[in-house]
Amino acid sequence: MSSKSGHSPARVPSGYAIHHPTRADLPAIAEFTALCDRLDTGGVDFTPAMFEMEWAFPRFDPATDAWTIQSPAGELVAYAHVTRRPKVAPEAVGWVHPENRGRGLGGLLVDVTEARVREIVEAPGAEEPRAIVNWTNHAVRGAAVLLEGRGYRVNRSFWRMSIALGEDEPPAPVWPAGVELRPMRVGVDDEAVYETVVTAFRDHWGSAPLPFAEWRKVRMGTRFFDPTLWLLGWTGDRLVGASLNMDEDGEAWVQTLGVLREARGRGLGRALLLESFRMFHRRGRRQVLLGVDSENLTGATRLYESAGMSIDRQWDHWERDLR
Repeated sequence: MSSKSGHSPARVPSGYAIHHPTRADLPAIAEFTALCDRLDTGGVDFTPAMFEMEWAFPRFDPATDAWTIQSPAGELVAYAHVTRRPKVAPEAVGWVHPENRGRGLGGLLVDVTEARVREIVEAPGAEEPRAIVNWTNHAVRGAAVLLEGRGYRVNRSFWRMSIALGEDEPPAPVWPAGVELRPMRVGVDDEAVYETVVTAFRDHWGSAPLPFAEWRKVRMGTRFFDPTLWLLGWTGDRLVGASLNMDEDGEAWVQTLGVLREARGRGLGRALLLESFRMFHRRGRRQVLLGVDSENLTGATRLYESAGMSIDRQWDHWERDLR
């Protein structure tokens, strides 16, 4: 493999083996990365549902876009994959088991992901910019040192926020006048939800929405999709806000919370958030999680903090120009 990054490409350490996984390997990969997260931070940051959604991305193929590394004993000790969305830099993310760090496996994953991204961005007709993004858990400082040494720079950080719910059901929210909460009707409301979410996040940093059919496959096509967890706020026949939630094997997530600009400033976002807490509480969940841009311009972090949520994780968005 050739290198254009000013360093010699990493070699596979003696006794280790790198392969492309298959879809049958996904449960073992999710279990492995969860183990790494627990060892690094005490909790799981990248969940099985997140893997299923990323592997459901159009144009993603584990035979070209994912890698596993096995130890001399045949154990899974490292993993990485690359995903892409329209007109933005392809994104890589990877894990190395803490006991196998310092042996060149992280550098190897950076090399193979960069090589794959070069193939993507240099292909005829490619719409993606000639750059690569790499996500790292802020707690894994060795990953930051590795990427900085390879010419990457942090240009954004994202937080995971959480709230612990007590035994008493959270209080009912106050809904803005004229807003009605209605259940999600699969096959009827799909496009309205898509348009509302895309519009609500249009001004957000890094916004690059998938086309509707692709979004529907990613968001509604996995085993974790439950329409009864999607809360939709309507004004007449116009959907003006939504909280798209997920209960993943006992973990409660507010995956997407968006309100149209015309409906902001009236408490709808807060009402959707608090109703999400109540819904999860009724289902027996006592912790609710969400992810948010640390520099969000709509005041989302202030809203979440005012509702009792706090920051418990940070992921950093590193980028390198490949030109």
